[in-house]
Amino acid sequence: MKNETIPIHYAFQACDVKSYQGLPRFCTDDRTELSKKSLLSFVNAVKKVVQINSDTKHTICIFEDNCSQDYRHFMDKVISKFESSLINFEIKSLNGSGLSKSMRECYQWMNDRGSNLVYQIQDDYMFTEMAIYHSIEMFYHIFYKYKTIPIIQPYNDPHFLRTYEGENVPRWIELGKHSYWIRTYDTTCSFLTAHAQFIQHWELYEKFFDLIDQRIKNKNQLDLENKSLNYIFTRKHVLGLTPITSLTFHMQTELEKDPYIDWRPIWNKIDIDI
Repeated sequence: MKNETIPIHYAFQACDVKSYQGLPRFCTDDRTELSKKSLLSFVNAVKKVVQINSDTKHTICIFEDNCSQDYRHFMDKVISKFESSLINFEIKSLNGSGLSKSMRECYQWMNDRGSNLVYQIQDDYMFTEMAIYHSIEMFYHIFYKYKTIPIIQPYNDPHFLRTYEGENVPRWIELGKHSYWIRTYDTTCSFLTAHAQFIQHWELYEKFFDLIDQRIKNKNQLDLENKSLNYIFTRKHVLGLTPITSLTFHMQTELEKDPYIDWRPIWNKIDIDI
């Protein structure tokens, strides 16, 4: 990263009371515990960026959608512990808006408030301590080396890789400072990129929100990303990169579990008794 002040805006989508998928998680049956560990691991990763590079300023907006009182109280404790001149927090209460509407609020906030880098996050991701720093570092490595604005997804979804098994798909492997990164043609709704890149794809976000509503209404398994967000890579030809060894983990079903990385030591290290 260059020696300049870098403002980064994060939209953190929080809801611990229900899941629209309703499938068991591989880490815990306690959704509030997962949400707390997700939030704390994320904020710890942001704090690590500040410790390494004080020329960054981080604004975190938590979009809490009808969260439990326990989780809401935990948010207050996290803010009290971590807020500083370089890490600022906001909380927006959405009062049961639902998945697609709350996600739309996150994206709209990044559109309106973002100025440099933006990152939307959901509270079922677990962050390694260096996840944010290495993601920002790779973003600027690509930006300065190739003069292009990439999309960085620090979670390497094994399901996405299986999608292309047996197919001749062009791959770009980039040697970062700490690991190898590979070109991806898939993304979840949670990724880091420049605000200038983010605002160019609003029609695909709208399509994604609509598909979520259709899935919930009709109770079917629509192919959400392949018919919306992934067009950023396959039709608009934006470079997407993900680390070969994940920096974050999507704590959903067995389908999302990394087959090679033991998530338990990372999970157990996150002490939510703060």
